[in-house]
Amino acid sequence: MKAWLTVIAMCLMVAVSATNSALADARQRPVSYVVHSVGPVQLTLGAPEEIKRASIGSAADGWRHVDDAWQDGRLNLKLSADDLRAGVATIVLDAPKWLDMSDSEPPAVLRFAVDGTTCSDTLLDLGWVLRAPETIVLEVRDALNPLDRTSVRVEYSGQALRPGDPGVRFRSKGPRHGRLELTTAEAEVTARAGETLVALVMDDMALDRSETVRRVSWRPSPSITLADGTVVGADSSTESEGWRDWSVIFDGSPMTDSETTTSGRTWLSAENAQAHWLVMDFPEPRTVTGIDLYWAFYQMWRTSRAYDVQTWDGEKWVTQVEVRDQTECGKSEHRFAPVTTTGLRVWQPPNSGQAGRAQYMWLSEVEVVD
Repeated sequence: MKAWLTVIAMCLMVAVSATNSALADARQRPVSYVVHSVGPVQLTLGAPEEIKRASIGSAADGWRHVDDAWQDGRLNLKLSADDLRAGVATIVLDAPKWLDMSDSEPPAVLRFAVDGTTCSDTLLDLGWVLRAPETIVLEVRDALNPLDRTSVRVEYSGQALRPGDPGVRFRSKGPRHGRLELTTAEAEVTARAGETLVALVMDDMALDRSETVRRVSWRPSPSITLADGTVVGADSSTESEGWRDWSVIFDGSPMTDSETTTSGRTWLSAENAQAHWLVMDFPEPRTVTGIDLYWAFYQMWRTSRAYDVQTWDGEKWVTQVEVRDQTECGKSEHRFAPVTTTGLRVWQPPNSGQAGRAQYMWLSEVEVVD
């Protein structure tokens, strides 16, 4: 049976340059084809007469070189079953001397950082955040081949951004070394509801089918702004209609145990096995000495069993009060030595709500004590 040939992709010749103070690198990507076939095939390609060698195979499985394959304005090639490992083979025409064809790995990551904090994961899920991360950085270096400048991009909520676009910067540190940076506030992207996903992508000129990708995801937390300018954010809130307006936890009217519903009276987090939190971002530094938490009442007081009261020191959250094994009560009063801060947070570990509703955090009123 005659095998059918499908040419899936052709990489055209593209001029790529990268410069720094010491080096100037200009490379032409070789003409290559990716061939998919279920069996041996004979292939005829149009090619310039100066093409003298075709290389067939892959970096993982090795290369077979065919010299003087040009005849009558055509390249006539036969691909055997050995050439088509796993049903795919790459054909490279006159591979340049600078190209290391043994390279089967994408560039190595030197640094992946979000707002200055280095990350080791390929996907960093920030969860619910009051603010999007400001800066995301990916720095890579390849041991064998130059970076492919045409591959450098940021994929931001499904939109492709390139160096030179607002918020996207690329710095070459040599032919095989580069740094890609995204400043989210400057990027011109269409906002989407729900989860935001950002991917920073770079590749080398190797003839493999992988690239270096690092991803960051987050979900904007629901927030409200109080009359004094304080922005209050939560990790989540239930989507049920009666609890959507959770600004009531700052209306000065806590629940009582005589009420029959928490609808319109409380903030109720989403029900899940994740940490829950409520954070207050003050418009200017404020000296605080404590916080009073009033809990929801539904059949009983829905008092969280464990949580931390924390203040922001400009770089991290500092725990001022640690609560563990708390029993049901209508109000929890917490006091600590005066702290001048721009932020106050109540952070509840996973599954630490009231025993009957452990996956919730459920408050009817919050009062900061100066």
